[in-house]
Amino acid sequence: MDTIVIKNLKTQTLVGVYPEERKALRPIRIDLSMDHDQQKSGQSDCLEDTLDYHRISIFIDQFARKSKYQLLEALAHQLLKALHRNFAISACRLRIYKPECVPFVDEIYIEQHYPPTTKKV
Repeated sequence: MDTIVIKNLKTQTLVGVYPEERKALRPIRIDLSMDHDQQKSGQSDCLEDTLDYHRISIFIDQFARKSKYQLLEALAHQLLKALHRNFAISACRLRIYKPECVPFVDEIYIEQHYPPTTKKV
């Protein structure tokens, strides 16, 4: 399967459980890898035959800025559901990075998949 990747999308959101995190939008970064068969668009050269990564990027930015989840996991879960509903994305992997949320850590990130995968540990 072919892949389209949006890497390092910078946006802001209200996310966090601690009172100081709920006062203002915080910076986050998002990576999205989308499985998409590119045979048709590769032959037709038509935007309608592929995933419009420009529209998807704007959608992600707007979704993040409007959201008010406490957990990154909830933000990721709801964003994946919204992406699946609004775009023809059959499978994807989403990472959301929350920089400087722990003083001695560069950044924390979570990763979720659509459809969800179950990993055996």
